[in-house]
Amino acid sequence: MDYIIGELYFFITYTDDNLLYPKIYSVVHIGKNLDDEDDEELWYFQDAQTYNEIGAYPDFDKKGSDTGEVDIYSFRELDLEHVKTPKTLYDELEECFSRRNQNK
Repeated sequence: MDYIIGELYFFITYTDDNLLYPKIYSVVHIGKNLDDEDDEELWYFQDAQTYNEIGAYPDFDKKGSDTGEVDIYSFRELDLEHVKTPKTLYDELEECFSRRNQNK
């Protein structure tokens, strides 16, 4: 999948081993291999709130966000399966709800 800089994506994890309780983060793709010390290919994403408030890392205004924190996530190619488009997030959630219904 080709990730587009500035585009909104969703990072999904689960709070349990049975994949019944998802935790979803809104993130914006900000580039690839942004750190000179990266020794492998890494895709970078920033939390959507601070991206919207102060711009993209590392070019944002140094004023900081209301929370004072900027969350930057980096993913190896293997881990990109957890970064979803709106469509693939929808599909993932449908699968999750199907698993939940099976466990009732």
